[in-house]
Amino acid sequence: MSDEKKLVMKKFKDAMVLQFNNIYRTNVDDIGTWQKLCQILGIVPMPEGLKECRDVSCLTLSPT
Repeated sequence: MSDEKKLVMKKFKDAMVLQFNNIYRTNVDDIGTWQKLCQILGIVPMPEGLKECRDVSCLTLSPT
């Protein structure tokens, strides 16, 4: 892979991280943030607790 392509890929990754953090914030203990992510992922019923949100989100995001 060329240096130019590596740089472009790094900048794209950085932009994606910034966008994710802008939408979902960076506070991993915020139940509202986790519930927003669960909503986007289409998780029904909505988990009520922080641990439940984390658990179900990780299951949904895991590669199969």
